[in-house]
Amino acid sequence: MIVGAEGPCISILEPVPPLLNRPRRPVRLKRAIESVEQILSDRLVDPERKTQLLEPLYEFEASEQGKEEQTGSGLVIFRSPRTFQHFYVSQTLDEMIAVADHFYILPLISIVNSGKIFYILALSQKHVRLLRCTPDSTEEVPLPQRVPTALGDAIQSDQPDHVLDNRSAAGPTTGSMKGVMFGTSSDREAKDEYLLHFYKQVDQGLNDVLKNEDAPVVLAGVEYELALYRRVSNYRRLAPDGVHGAPDSLKGGELRRRAEELGKASFEAPLEQALRAYENLGPEQRSSDWKEVVKAAYQGRVAHLFLAEGEKEFGVFDSTTQTVQRDEAPGSGGEDLVNAAAVETLLHGGLVDILPPEKAPARIAALLRY
Repeated sequence: MIVGAEGPCISILEPVPPLLNRPRRPVRLKRAIESVEQILSDRLVDPERKTQLLEPLYEFEASEQGKEEQTGSGLVIFRSPRTFQHFYVSQTLDEMIAVADHFYILPLISIVNSGKIFYILALSQKHVRLLRCTPDSTEEVPLPQRVPTALGDAIQSDQPDHVLDNRSAAGPTTGSMKGVMFGTSSDREAKDEYLLHFYKQVDQGLNDVLKNEDAPVVLAGVEYELALYRRVSNYRRLAPDGVHGAPDSLKGGELRRRAEELGKASFEAPLEQALRAYENLGPEQRSSDWKEVVKAAYQGRVAHLFLAEGEKEFGVFDSTTQTVQRDEAPGSGGEDLVNAAAVETLLHGGLVDILPPEKAPARIAALLRY
C-alpha cells in the first residue's frame, strides 16, 4: 500500500521526453537512481539493505533501454523494502528524487482529482445501461444477473408487493403491460407502480456494483422517469440534475458530453461544502497553523486537508514528543512535511485537495475531526 509503506521510501518522478528525444530518458533515470544510491550511503543504510532496495531500480532502468513506444508524459517509481511500483501518467511531471518516511505523492493527488471516474445510469423501459466514464473512455458495466434491465423482464419475474389481485384486460393501449397484475387505480398509476418497483431493483443492483466506490452517478432519461427513479433510489451520490431525453436518441458522444458537466459539478460540490464549513467553524475544528496541521495529520485528526499549490515545508515529526521540527534547509535529514501530512491524512481516511493559492483558505489548512 503506497500510503502505508514502511520506510525508507524512495520516490523518483521525472518527465518523459517526446519520442524524438527519447534516448535521453534512460540517462536521466540512471542518474536519478545513482542519486538515490548516494543518499542511502550518506544516511549509512546497511549495504545489504541498500543493494536490495536498488536492484529492482537498476533492473527497471536496464529494461527501459531502447524502448521507443510512447508510454506517457511522466514516470513514477516507488520503492521501499516491501513495495516496488512503476507507472506512467499522461501529465508531465517535474523531476523529483526523495528518500523519506513517506512516498512523495503530492503531484499524483492533483492528477487523480482531475481524472475522477463517474457513471451514467441510462434509464429506459426497454434497456437500462450503466456506463463507467473515465477521462479517456466510456464502457458499459453489467448489472448483476438478477437485476432486470427491461420493464418487461421485471414484470414477468416479479410484482410489486402491494399490487392487488386484479388483472388488466388485454387491449391496444396496454402494450408490454398486457396481462399483468393491476390494482384498482388507473392504468397510469398502475404502470407507475411497476416502474417504481423496476427502478428499485435497478437501484439495488447499482448499489451492489458500486458498493466499494464513491463515484457520482448521473441519471439520463425522460424527466418523468428520472423523477420516479429518484423516489426509490438510496444511492447517496446521485447527481442533483440529470441528462433529460431518451438516452438512446443521444448520438455522437452527446450523452457523455452532457453527463460530464453534471459529473464535474458533483465532484466539486463536496469540496465547496468543505470550504464553506472551514469558513464557518470555530478554531477548535479547524487550523491553518502548518505545524499544528502536520501534528493533527499524524494523529489521525484531519478530516479534510487543503493545500495551496507548490507549498513545501521540510522538517521532522518526532512521534515521541509529538512535535514538529523545521529544517532550515531542504536535504538536511528531514522530509517535505506537507507531503507527509497528505499521506497521513489519506492513511487515516481523510480527504486531500490541492488548490490554486487564491482559492485555498490558507497555504496549509485543515478541517479537524476533534
